[in-house]
Amino acid sequence: MTRPRLGNRRGLIFLPYGTQRPIERFPYATYSLIGLNLLIWVGCVLSGARYYQEVVVPRWGLVPATFRWDAFFVSLFLHDAPLPFHVGLNMFFLWLFGRHVEDALGPVLFLVAYFVGGAAAHTLNVFMATQFVPRALGIPTIGASGAIAGIMGIYAVRFYQTKTVALLGVGLPPVLGFARQVRLPSIAAVGIWVGWELLQGVLAIGTGGEGGGVAYWAHIGGAAFGALAALGLGLRGEAQDVYSLDNAYDLFRQGEWLRAATCFQGVIQDQPRNADAHVKLAVCWDLLNRGPQAQRAYLRAMELYLASGEMDMGLDAFSRLARRYRTKHLPPAEYLRLAGLFAERGEHEDAARCYEMLADAHPRALEAERAVVEGSKLLLRNLGRPQQALQWLQAFKQSRPSSALMTEADQLLAEAQARGGAGTAEPV
Repeated sequence: MTRPRLGNRRGLIFLPYGTQRPIERFPYATYSLIGLNLLIWVGCVLSGARYYQEVVVPRWGLVPATFRWDAFFVSLFLHDAPLPFHVGLNMFFLWLFGRHVEDALGPVLFLVAYFVGGAAAHTLNVFMATQFVPRALGIPTIGASGAIAGIMGIYAVRFYQTKTVALLGVGLPPVLGFARQVRLPSIAAVGIWVGWELLQGVLAIGTGGEGGGVAYWAHIGGAAFGALAALGLGLRGEAQDVYSLDNAYDLFRQGEWLRAATCFQGVIQDQPRNADAHVKLAVCWDLLNRGPQAQRAYLRAMELYLASGEMDMGLDAFSRLARRYRTKHLPPAEYLRLAGLFAERGEHEDAARCYEMLADAHPRALEAERAVVEGSKLLLRNLGRPQQALQWLQAFKQSRPSSALMTEADQLLAEAQARGGAGTAEPV
């Protein structure tokens, strides 16, 4: 937000121009705001500089001494004309930070935050002018930077650990000073900018408004609103969850299995239904040769995936478990269900393994009889292992001579013998 310039100033140069975070969804609201601001600016330029300065700005800019509700919001879309620097810089910052905040909030809540942030910026600016800078009472305030400051405040809280790339220097580099590229956590980058605005705002009070043509307190009000809104919406906790998971993945990729496991446990404590974290925790325990912990984590991941309808992920978690451990922690019906799901997907090896684990974990259960019969079919007809099928069926005949499935078992036994199976019986 700006006012007609009262003087020139030089000092700290801090210009963020990049972020190290990909956008996950198209920022329709952000681009719509940018397009609307630019369209209005072009219209203001076409109206003529004199008409714009003498008619449009006094009527639609927010003047603290003659407060108008319509100007409260319309002024957010007005920028200096005909020079493009004011609107260009504001739209660049809206593009830089708005896309990420819209990514986090969604377009509707993002627009609400934008306009309420602009209102908060105006409110503090009017209050400070009324109380401390009487010279500014009759000066119209225009521009979107107060609303954008609100978006920056939300960004600083939600993406506090994401690196922001900025130009930091003194004077007006490279002509009248020096500058260098820095990469700072977003909370630090936005904090530097807010700190500078606060310093300039205090100096403006001390000089009665001679500090320049920038409405510093509007920026501060917008940023304060954004930070408080983000905290109120729980975005700080959401960010901590994301960054904890990112740190865990980084440690995992570096081979720090124990430290990664500790991080994944922390993530799970905050997000107990995060199936991905359970899987990675299981892999960590696996690599550390901690079988019981790995089994529990794999099983929990499988339960969560299947409960949320992610069948492929759930079966993959159980497949990893079954290849390493002969777990006995599931009820018989669950083994049968998993075997059926594997068979439907054509993963006959995993299906046969489920049947074998059922027979081993619950040898006296009625489901174990069905497991032997169905597993033998897979061994014979899908996996080409008649000898193993024969061993299962011979053991079944010896241990369950009165089973209701014996007729089917005899037919499979004959089929196994015809396919060349041979071997001694092993208990199943």
